[in-house]
Amino acid sequence: MSSAAVAPETYAWAAQEGPQRTAIWMGEAVQELFYGGAVFGGKTSFLLGDFAQDLAQGADWRGVLFRQSYPDLEEIIDQSHEIYPHIGGEYLVGKHTWKFPGGAVLRLRHLEKETDFSKYMGWSVSWLGWDELPAWESMRPYKMMLSRLRGPAQHKRVRATGNPGGRCHQEVAEHFGIKDYPDGMVP
Repeated sequence: MSSAAVAPETYAWAAQEGPQRTAIWMGEAVQELFYGGAVFGGKTSFLLGDFAQDLAQGADWRGVLFRQSYPDLEEIIDQSHEIYPHIGGEYLVGKHTWKFPGGAVLRLRHLEKETDFSKYMGWSVSWLGWDELPAWESMRPYKMMLSRLRGPAQHKRVRATGNPGGRCHQEVAEHFGIKDYPDGMVP
């Protein structure tokens, strides 16, 4: 009887040890979560990984990931191409949308001005993502989009990321209680 070597499991994406993994583990337990930090902390990949956790919900799992301008989305699009094709994702180029087996959908969008919220009236999503939230002029678009978090999916949630500073840094810090946890929240 020969013993065949067992190959280690491979994943399309895995959370980094430390704060990123802790944030991912929050999953359904925390509806609103801000993952902040300096450059190269894995904030964008955190958002992509967090959305992917609930793909099994199929067509009920619908999300939108925002950046402030379309050019800002390019890095997200590039990173998503490193992960999502490995889990069955199909990118619809002209629509800036990922479709997954079972019907889950993630739209990549920009929201430059607060008034752009009107473009999303009537939308119903299960997951909202905000990359570089402090860069917006205010948290008004974030707060207005919370009303779009509805529908039949379980574990609906909002995830936001950001570097220190930015035009609405103070609002973000107050909303998420960052001053109460200067070294990060401990669940």
